[in-house]
Formats: sequence, structure tokens, C-alpha cells
Amino acid sequence: MEPMIYDNHVVREHSLYARCPSTLNEISNRDYPGTDYFNPDIIGLDMDDYERRTCHGHANNTVDAVIGICTCQNKKKSSPRLLLVELRMGYEKANNLSKSEMERKILHTKELLSAEKTINRESVFIFDERVAAQARHWFAQRSAEGGGELRHIVVYSVKDFNRAVLSYDDMPYTPINSPEHIQKSLKELADQKQWPSFFEKVCFWFKKAEQYRYTMPFEYKSIKEAVSQVWSTFRANSKLEEDDELYAQIIEEDFFKK
Repeated sequence: MEPMIYDNHVVREHSLYARCPSTLNEISNRDYPGTDYFNPDIIGLDMDDYERRTCHGHANNTVDAVIGICTCQNKKKSSPRLLLVELRMGYEKANNLSKSEMERKILHTKELLSAEKTINRESVFIFDERVAAQARHWFAQRSAEGGGELRHIVVYSVKDFNRAVLSYDDMPYTPINSPEHIQKSLKELADQKQWPSFFEKVCFWFKKAEQYRYTMPFEYKSIKEAVSQVWSTFRANSKLEEDDELYAQIIEEDFFKK
């Protein structure tokens, strides 16, 4: 599976959320008390609780949790969807797994979720670190034999899952306009004391940043920080003639105090 981030809005918007709200960590701690395996900020649907209390069925007919995820490329979210999560950290051996049981859990959970939200094609089964490799081998063998839903199950250890499902803040941003290039071009003009050209270039980059303020706020912030760092050094180290000082103050009033 590709790297993804959790998206709590997807879960909150589902009609089942009002009936079985929880977090992935709370659901995990019910079966594995005090372990705190997962990020407590990840909201989830407690499907066992929903099946038992609302549907008057058996909790083992569903996966343990459903969380919201989305793809995130360069701080842009896309493809919001639900992810089915089954917790198997208590398993000591992979050969205790049951193909029919796992397929029943996935299919029944999807029925309960209906078509209200897109459901991720792959479901996730999480095992203890010691068993995850065995489980992957077990799933690979059964899938090769005609796996059905098993073909779309991804096995994670707890650590694997926590590395794969990140928060939005964890995702890096790669600027469109290189901060290093911006700073280099400004420093060259400042070092040569070409003040009119330097001021013109500063204004250019701030106007460029403004184009991104609302559509790409991370790009706006990147440009403004790059220019501000050079400007701060310039103001600390440069003594200007009256006309240039007045121009510098106007720039500060127009751009730096916004």
C-alpha cells in the first residue's frame, strides 16, 4: 500500500459514527489493556461494539475498527476513503488463522458500511512484531491458492502500521520555488549593494508569495520565510542613504507587516 495519512473527517461524516464512535487506540486497549499501540488522535468506528449493541450480532462477525484515510502528496489531500483494520496482536502463531473467518469479517463489515463512503480496496491486519513475517507468508500462500478477499489484505506489524499511516503534520512539503535559489539571488544583489535591484527582487518575491496565500499556503509561507531571512540580515548589516532607507521602510510596511 502507498503511504497514507489518517483523515478523521471521513469517519465523522459516516452515519455510523454517531452509534459507535471511538479511537483506534481505545479499541486496541480493550483487548490489549494499557498497550497504547496507536496514535490516540486516530478516530475510528468501533465495529465490534456496533455489531453487538446495534445489530444484536456477534462481535467477531466484523473487523475491529474502521478509520478514515486519504492520499497526501506535497500537503495536498486526495482520495478520502475508509480503511478496515483488524487487530491480531495477540496471535502467537500464524497457522491459527482462518481464511473463512477473515473473509466473513471483511465482507460483513463492508455490508454494514454500505456504499456511503468509498472503502479502501485493501484491508489491514495488524500482528505482533514476532508474528507479522509469518502472517505475511501465510497470506501469500493462501492468495496464491485462490485467495478471494485474502488477495486484498495487507499485513502490518504495529510498527509498520504506525510508519505507514501518518498524520498530516508528518508529511513533508517540497516548495515549487526553491528557497535556496530565492535566497541566493537576493544575497548576491545585497552583497553587491545593488539596492534598487535588490528591492525590486524582494517585491517580486513577495508578490509571487501573495499569489499562493490562499490556494497553496505552504508555498506562501516558504517564499515569505526565505525572503524574510535575507531581509533580516540585510537590515542588520546595511547602512542606507536616505532615499534607499525610505524605500526599505515602504517595503516593510507593505509586505512584512501583513
